[in-house]
Amino acid sequence: MKNLKLVVTVMGVLILSFVLFVSLGMTSATTTYVAATPSCECTTFDTLYFQGDVPHDSGQIPNQAYANCFAWKEFVALNWPTDGSSNFGDPKNTNKVAWETYMTKEVLMPANGQAPPAWNTTHPLLTKKNSHKRVLMHVSKFTAFNDTIVVTETGQAAPSGSPNWLGTHNNTNLWYEVLVNKDEYDYITDPKHQFYNADKQLSWTTSGNAIHLPKGSNTNTTIGAMEIKAAWMELSSPPTVDVTRYKISEAVIIDPNTGKQRAAKVALIGLHIIHKTESQPTWIWSTFEHVDNAPDNGANPSGGHYNLYNVNCKDKTMEIPAAYSATKKDTTVTISCKDANVSPPYYLGLNGPKPTQLQVTRTTPLDDSSVQVNNTIQTAIKKYYPESVFQYYELVDVIWSSNPVQDTNQPAKVPLSLNSLNPNNNVANSAMETYAQQTKCTDCHQFGSIAGKSNFASDFSFVLSAASAASQN
Repeated sequence: MKNLKLVVTVMGVLILSFVLFVSLGMTSATTTYVAATPSCECTTFDTLYFQGDVPHDSGQIPNQAYANCFAWKEFVALNWPTDGSSNFGDPKNTNKVAWETYMTKEVLMPANGQAPPAWNTTHPLLTKKNSHKRVLMHVSKFTAFNDTIVVTETGQAAPSGSPNWLGTHNNTNLWYEVLVNKDEYDYITDPKHQFYNADKQLSWTTSGNAIHLPKGSNTNTTIGAMEIKAAWMELSSPPTVDVTRYKISEAVIIDPNTGKQRAAKVALIGLHIIHKTESQPTWIWSTFEHVDNAPDNGANPSGGHYNLYNVNCKDKTMEIPAAYSATKKDTTVTISCKDANVSPPYYLGLNGPKPTQLQVTRTTPLDDSSVQVNNTIQTAIKKYYPESVFQYYELVDVIWSSNPVQDTNQPAKVPLSLNSLNPNNNVANSAMETYAQQTKCTDCHQFGSIAGKSNFASDFSFVLSAASAASQN
């Protein structure tokens, strides 16, 4: 009888252990969740766990809601604290979250085709005392038109060849940065690639080799190539927004009007996440922004606060010297409150006119699937982390393919082929595609090419085009 009781007890423990194993979400070969991990049913066939492991791959995507849930999984993991805290979105914590530890494009691609520093290296412009800060210097995508311009890097997606910075509610410009994860860094710096050098990119492709950034896989430890683009709003002192609603970071800013460094606190208001995986070799494209950014076009809001729209806006008339004018002539310009999503009429530069607020509206409202998944996740964040700033962020949309084009062994030319993209509507972030909201990310990224004057494709990435040659400054 004692032996029978022992057998029954052991079997009971085994059964209970198996039930716990299944219920705790063992959904991949690389991720383990503990019983205390909060979760929510993101869709009827997918669950989001609040933890810091970046998902490696979405697997087969049956519909838009599933894609949206995968995007939120990435957003949560990438914004997970790295200082040992488990308080997701603590408004008082300005330490780096996971994606902020990734390498910025300018550090990855030094001048003269030199090799970048080791992973986890502090930005060379930062002192040891400031090593926890961000370096922000990018405000737009124009090419320098005279010797006074010091900022000439990636920001707004369009327009090209004219001013395209974006002014916020407190008359400061938005700041942008682009970062890559460790898997992409390893691929670019691999000794057989050395793609931080433009000459190496060209010799690789002209020798008949394809550039295929690594794909995330649920069957091994590969996360795959990920690129992050962030839009930061500079905070006034004292702040003109409720800082408990924003992910805040400390930054060293290189001011385009003075060329000097200065310290500032910045608030995250836009985030692109793009991820190459086995299931989505043409990448899965997600974009998030702050809920207070801008009203829908035609909404005519009568009150409330927006980061990129002023309900009490007044027209502004400004005298613009020829050196900074979009027309290259001394001119008087009027920035009208009635004209939303219109790029500025002047450049920023040393001793030039300062930024001012521009009116922004969202031209394509969030679709029902985004709204539904956003409500579900935001409610769960508020439940488990009542003070979390991330309950005030929303998914705009996710672009994915139901029949993606597969990688080939031959070097491809631009534009890269795309197939069966979802959704059918335009997808734009009001803080990053302000002046190009009638497009999708892929409309531009399919033309991403290697560095230099070449039509060899860079696997949808614009990061590789930032490389320089050994003889190029």
